[in-house]
Amino acid sequence: NGNVCDGFQNQKLSTSFRYRHVVKDRRPSMVESGTFLGASSSSSGGTKRKVKKSVQDRSQEETASLIRDVVEAAVQAGPRAGPARTFQAYLAITRTLQDFSPFGNAETFSAPVALRKLFERLGATYIKLGQFVASSPSLFPKEYVLEFQKCLDATEPLPWSVIKDVIESELGPISKNFASIDQTPLASASIAQVHAARLETGEDVVIKVQKPRIDESLKADLNFIYIASRIVEFLQPDFERTSLSAVAGDIRQSMLEELD
Repeated sequence: NGNVCDGFQNQKLSTSFRYRHVVKDRRPSMVESGTFLGASSSSSGGTKRKVKKSVQDRSQEETASLIRDVVEAAVQAGPRAGPARTFQAYLAITRTLQDFSPFGNAETFSAPVALRKLFERLGATYIKLGQFVASSPSLFPKEYVLEFQKCLDATEPLPWSVIKDVIESELGPISKNFASIDQTPLASASIAQVHAARLETGEDVVIKVQKPRIDESLKADLNFIYIASRIVEFLQPDFERTSLSAVAGDIRQSMLEELD
């Protein structure tokens, strides 16, 4: 049941991203306009070559705009984001290597399984990327698409003690509101974890719990991706034709909206 968490929504979003990437800011390509970068820009009588726009051609306004974006992204992510994500990446890589270590009861190495586990341990942003792989069979090998299906609703769940703290911090003691809560989750995905429960009145319900501090990691990762794309376009103006930063900005906005 991919709709229990956010797998189904991710499939719609990934389609939306691809659609917007195609239709947004559509400009004639260099082939369509009759010229190639670095090739002669005139007919048989021409003597000039078309000059590429370089970073030296950037205006002060463009430079100031990039600096504002970098500062804004750093403020949104917060001072702890960089060190915290670096430490999480270290733990994720270490645990994944241990799973396939030749010492002890190691698993048989499988590239799709290893990559999926690494994505899950790196957190929400990478789980979202895994969901994109799972919903794009025309772009990725079948074995990766099948393995990354687990990112839709079967990621490694958070311990019950963590989920319990979140529930009680927002709703009060569990005993006052629920007759019981199943500690084993029905589903777990990038942003939330779902548990079956029963109210004191006898009604069966499900509780969707947003994973703690997920907003910090998402903002850190998505802002990094957006700023990286802005810097690439700034340094290599030819990349602007791909609308790379526009696509990254759309993804950032849509994923952060899911936190509400």
